[in-house]
Amino acid sequence: MRQCRVERQYLLEMLLSAALTVGAVGLSAWLMQSMTPDDPMRLPAALLPVVPILLMAGAIVRVFLRSDEYRKRRMLEGLALGAAIASVGGLIYGLLESVGLPRLPMAWAWVVIGGTFGCYVYAIDRFTRCRTS
Repeated sequence: MRQCRVERQYLLEMLLSAALTVGAVGLSAWLMQSMTPDDPMRLPAALLPVVPILLMAGAIVRVFLRSDEYRKRRMLEGLALGAAIASVGGLIYGLLESVGLPRLPMAWAWVVIGGTFGCYVYAIDRFTRCRTS
């Protein structure tokens, strides 16, 4: 499969699963708001966004497996850079929490990793941009 086609398929899968995730998070929040704290359906409502999140993970795995060696290397470099920035940033912010900064949810680490990964891959792609053909 040509690399540009692989990336277009990935973009389609990610956009669809991202839209489903946003919808599932909204539905989950709405459902949980109307439930009492001891409602047995609260846990399934809270876990509602898991399915579209797993779809996102599947899209990432598929694009990695379908990519050539050059793209795989760039993806792994972006992931390593994102993990390094998130871990160092998390440690520094953890120290700053002791002087009064508010606690951040762990989900922010994933946002930093994903954002760094995306920016890195985008920057690399500027030099090897796929042409529509």
